[in-house]
Amino acid sequence: MKFAALFFSLLLAAPLAAAQAAAPSASAPTVAKSNLVTLPGYSLTAAGGWIMLKNTYQGDPTLAGVALAGPAVSGKLNPSFIVTVTDVSKVPKVNRTLGVARDVRAEELPTVVQDFKWLGERTVKVGGTLGVLWSYSGKEQGVTHRWTQLMTLKADRLYTATLALPEGTRTDVAAAGREMLDSFKLR
Repeated sequence: MKFAALFFSLLLAAPLAAAQAAAPSASAPTVAKSNLVTLPGYSLTAAGGWIMLKNTYQGDPTLAGVALAGPAVSGKLNPSFIVTVTDVSKVPKVNRTLGVARDVRAEELPTVVQDFKWLGERTVKVGGTLGVLWSYSGKEQGVTHRWTQLMTLKADRLYTATLALPEGTRTDVAAAGREMLDSFKLR
């Protein structure tokens, strides 16, 4: 289990702070079909007004992640939407499950999120694959945030889509972020 915990701790390396980088203010975002982001293993519909910050391949195109920054209220942090893909093929097969990934992440979150508080969790379907959807709150960079995170596992790849909404995020921007999370699909 220690090996699995160490391996899954790579999930915590997702650069949430990078997604908080300043992005220009934009009009209220809307989800449009033309904003389809398709990468190996998954796709999502990016909201208008959200800026794509990076597309990392980590040396392997099947591990392509994406980060978007949403419009911020002047002087506030930007909301962010990040997808990370983790290769779990080296994790012992007995630990290579969504349940183990969920348990490891749930154990680590309170240690890395200041003032951590669980808000809810449920099992969902991502296409025909099971996923875990949960929300939690806490502080990052001294600012209260609410995170909604979706985790699902397919073909030795753990997909984690995270929506981070800092205090002060406009209601329409938050709704557009949730629509992006809802649009996440495995391919």
